[in-house]
Amino acid sequence: MSLVDLLVTILVATILITVGIGLVTYLVYKLRYARLRSGEEEGESGGNGRYFETYPPPGAEAPEDASAMTAEAEPRGA
Repeated sequence: MSLVDLLVTILVATILITVGIGLVTYLVYKLRYARLRSGEEEGESGGNGRYFETYPPPGAEAPEDASAMTAEAEPRGA
């Protein structure tokens, strides 16, 4: 096997592995997105994310979410 054949083999294998990893990543993304859209993990945050909580800017209408209302009712610094 010549050097060129070896390099071509390595290049083709690298491309195929990269495409395979991309397809697996896309499949996992779609499965996770479908699970979130079905409402399984839609908890207290209202579906905006697992670790994030949305706070409206001052003067905006208060959301119907009870956790956001209690956050607005808390007194701010001294």
